[in-house]
Amino acid sequence: MKHSSIAQCLKAVAEVNVAGLLNHRKKINMEIHRKLFVLIAASLLTLPACEQQPNANKTDGIKDALDARPNEEMRDLGEDIGKAAKDIGGDIKDAVKEK
Repeated sequence: MKHSSIAQCLKAVAEVNVAGLLNHRKKINMEIHRKLFVLIAASLLTLPACEQQPNANKTDGIKDALDARPNEEMRDLGEDIGKAAKDIGGDIKDAVKEK
């Protein structure tokens, strides 16, 4: 009888140790996942700040000021039409508000 009770005690101790190791392992995994989540979140928040802004219109703006763009007259005409359309839209909006 003593042998069976000792065996049962050893088995119970082994089960407790295994359960303790599993809990410890779960805690370590949770810490790793938490740190990984923080690292990914920080990376995602900083990446857009590092993105370069394109300056495609910079040279076109200089050429526009100097009237040196290709097809300058057509481009100026298009810009004038756009401004006129915007002005007409504002006038219509004002007329509707007055009624």
